[in-house]
Amino acid sequence: MEDLRKRVVWVRANELFDNPVIFSEDINADDINQTNIGSCYLLASLSALTEFPHLIKNLFGDDSQVTNDKGVYTVFFYIGGRRTPIMIDDWIPTLDGQPLSTVTSENELWAILVEKAWAKLHGSYQRMEGGLPSNALFMLTGKPSWRHIHSYTADLWSKILHAEKSGFIMVCGTEGQGESEIENSGIAAGHAYSLLAAHEFMHRGTQVRLVKLRNPWGSHEWNGAWSDSDDVNWTPELRKKYGCNAEDDGIFFMSILDYTRFFNLTAVCSVHSPDETTS
Repeated sequence: MEDLRKRVVWVRANELFDNPVIFSEDINADDINQTNIGSCYLLASLSALTEFPHLIKNLFGDDSQVTNDKGVYTVFFYIGGRRTPIMIDDWIPTLDGQPLSTVTSENELWAILVEKAWAKLHGSYQRMEGGLPSNALFMLTGKPSWRHIHSYTADLWSKILHAEKSGFIMVCGTEGQGESEIENSGIAAGHAYSLLAAHEFMHRGTQVRLVKLRNPWGSHEWNGAWSDSDDVNWTPELRKKYGCNAEDDGIFFMSILDYTRFFNLTAVCSVHSPDETTS
């Protein structure tokens, strides 16, 4: 981080993007791609939260959902359970012409501004490195959030399936540090991923249990059984039904057995429907 500081250039949002906006027409996980800062726990949580666009918009004050000439915005986090405003400007740290931490797919600012407010809350971008997804989910939503430590959790699959069917948000993490690749698997150590879905079905006479994950890097995926490139298990019909595309977009499937082998925790946030947001 010290070396990066010397190379960081701060620019206004309108210098970074042509016609910047807070939100484009759609809010989705592709709006978020992690780069240089170890904030995967936050970005994976935000990525999972895009399944509920109203909760993303709820992070911004009514007057901060469109850009303004002054470049001043209010982002809200739940601190001690209380919705608390964090005021920021639109000066953005960049490295080699790109945002220092969160690279967006278009000219949207929402993810960049949420991360800047998070950095302000913690004192700096450096101090927000490393954290628990369950804590991030609670502070983003104000909703009850908890984590299952896999080695201490009985019948993890039923808990994941219940959360899936209940429409809860899930984020998961791996042990270790440094985000280096584990056993040439495509999975990074000490890294957080969004858990997007869980599926259970019969295939060739065998019960299959799969989780669908997203790497906030927007790339670097699992390369084992049920990965995008696995044509032994995936049939064209199954790919179409469950949305498995052979693209390096950070989204992939893996069996629950492999999931518990490489991941050590699953965080859950009990968010339900738009009329149940905390205010």
